[in-house]
Amino acid sequence: MKKIARIMLVDDSDADNVYHAYVLRKANVTEEVISVESAEAALAYLAESGSPPIDLIFLDINMPRMSGFDFVEAYEKVKSPAQHVTIVMLTSSPSPKDIERAKSLPEIRQYVTKPLTAAVAIEVVNKYF
Repeated sequence: MKKIARIMLVDDSDADNVYHAYVLRKANVTEEVISVESAEAALAYLAESGSPPIDLIFLDINMPRMSGFDFVEAYEKVKSPAQHVTIVMLTSSPSPKDIERAKSLPEIRQYVTKPLTAAVAIEVVNKYF
C-alpha cells in the first residue's frame, strides 16, 4: 500500500475534518493530515513559502465565502509551476450539476461523497500516487 507525506482537508465543518482525519490515519495512507476550515485558509497555507508541500487535498464544495470551485479557480492562478497537488472533491452534494462541473475541471481528479471511508482513501492514494 502506498503512503504519501501530507493530505489537506478543506471543509468548514470541524466535525467532518476530525472524522476524516481519523479515517485517513486509520487507513495509514499519509504521514500527516492538515485540516483547515476555509478555502481562504487553504490558499494561505499553500502560498506560504515555508509550508511543507501538500500531496493531496480533499475539498468540500459548499463553504461560506469561497466555495470549493472558487478555491480551484483561485489556486490555479496563484500556484507555482513546481506545485503538484492532487485535488479530490469530498462533499455531501449528490447534485448532478456539481458532479458535472467537477468533471469539467481538469484540476479536480475525482468526486467523492461524504463520509470518506478508508477504502476510498486507499483507492485515491493508490490511483494518483
